[in-house]
Amino acid sequence: GPVEPPIVCTDQCRYVRPGASGTGDGSDWTHAFLALPAALERGKVYLIADGSYGAYTFDDAASGTEWITVRKATEASHGTDAGWQADFSDGVALFDGLGFSSSYYVVDGAKGGGPGAWLSGHGIEIVSTGAACKDNGSFISFAAGTSNVTIKHVHAHAASNDYPITGVKGTNGASELVFSFDAIHTTFGRWPRYIVGMSS
Repeated sequence: GPVEPPIVCTDQCRYVRPGASGTGDGSDWTHAFLALPAALERGKVYLIADGSYGAYTFDDAASGTEWITVRKATEASHGTDAGWQADFSDGVALFDGLGFSSSYYVVDGAKGGGPGAWLSGHGIEIVSTGAACKDNGSFISFAAGTSNVTIKHVHAHAASNDYPITGVKGTNGASELVFSFDAIHTTFGRWPRYIVGMSS
């Protein structure tokens, strides 16, 4: 599948890797944050390594149109080489669910999806039986008034066919939502159950 172009990091990149052994200040791969911080900084790019990240809610106060980017690190695009090892990017960044109650975010798996590879190669994966999902059983949910969110190269699916789960759940007033090179499947109910309640 397609691969996003490299990010050129100056001072805007932060690093996240479960199992990092350094100071945990996010400054490089040795000193990476152990988890995606609860408070993210506007204008920053959070490069995330393989690992389990649980469920996460994006709720940082907006600052004009300043974006926050969370992107899967790859061998070709991982910011600093300090502390980097190739096996930080040979798997996936795994989430239980994503929720958005604020605006201006990019969540980018950086690779996978697209013609010939819709169900494979994604850098970010969301897998759940439902108990850990966002907003009462959805992989990705948007609160009223959220806008300008882009979800790219993400593979979201239930752990089995047995849980009544919604792929993407929105609330009236959520807008400017962009989905590209994603695969969202193994949801319950008749089409278009995988995306409900969205306005564009």
